[in-house]
Amino acid sequence: MPPWIPLSCCPAGYSVRIASITGPLAEVHRLRELGLRPGCRLQVVRCGNPCILRLDGHTLCLRSHPAVEVLVEPEEPLPPPKISPLRTAFGSLGRFRWRHRGR
Repeated sequence: MPPWIPLSCCPAGYSVRIASITGPLAEVHRLRELGLRPGCRLQVVRCGNPCILRLDGHTLCLRSHPAVEVLVEPEEPLPPPKISPLRTAFGSLGRFRWRHRGR
């Protein structure tokens, strides 16, 4: 399989090329009307949801939809994911709630 990743997972500041757009025909057609076509080059301004993109001098803001998948190919190698040493050693600490009881 080619090294394609979802658009929402691209870090900010990276340039990517659209490899494929899959989903319901109406949504795919609308994205193509906006200029998002396989092979076009764009820059990720902000990743996540919503994702802010720069395409041919225009700025687009897109929200992810579970049925639509935009896969991209990065033009340069992506950095390795940042994982906290505490998360790898102890798992996610988000489920604990720390309380301070004043006396």
